[in-house]
Amino acid sequence: MKSILQSSAIDLQERLQSGDLTSVQIVGDFLDQISAHNHDGMRLNALISILDRPLALAMASILDNERAQGKTRSPLHGIPIVIKDCIVTGPDLGMPTTVGSHIFSKQKAIGNAPVVDQVPVSVHVNIKTTLSDYCKTAPRKGADYYRKREHDCKRSQLQLPYA
Repeated sequence: MKSILQSSAIDLQERLQSGDLTSVQIVGDFLDQISAHNHDGMRLNALISILDRPLALAMASILDNERAQGKTRSPLHGIPIVIKDCIVTGPDLGMPTTVGSHIFSKQKAIGNAPVVDQVPVSVHVNIKTTLSDYCKTAPRKGADYYRKREHDCKRSQLQLPYA
């Protein structure tokens, strides 16, 4: 059986349905991996905002309880998703929207972007990915857009002008 980190969303959903796995376990493993390698370990720096661990686990627990009562709201019930940092998230999620620039790191949105509100309640958004400054597709030389991938020689740097 694949580990949680190597499983597809379909695999995870099958394991959730069979009772072999819980959303709390999925979220916990994901957060552990992020903690180990986003800024430390492999230093991927791929994620700019991460939902507070206790809140993420509490949300996952609610979804596990719903599943135990036979209630699933969507095919992704209990599986966390990642969104780009250019998608606005409101204060309830506690993740700033920086659009890839430190200038906006202290800004507070009054609400979520419609696309965030359209995500089924059964799926929780707990991570925002980094991106180039102001969502530019062709970063300037030396931009933080280039991500270090020490253990993946094929993707050591993004070489293409569009990603």
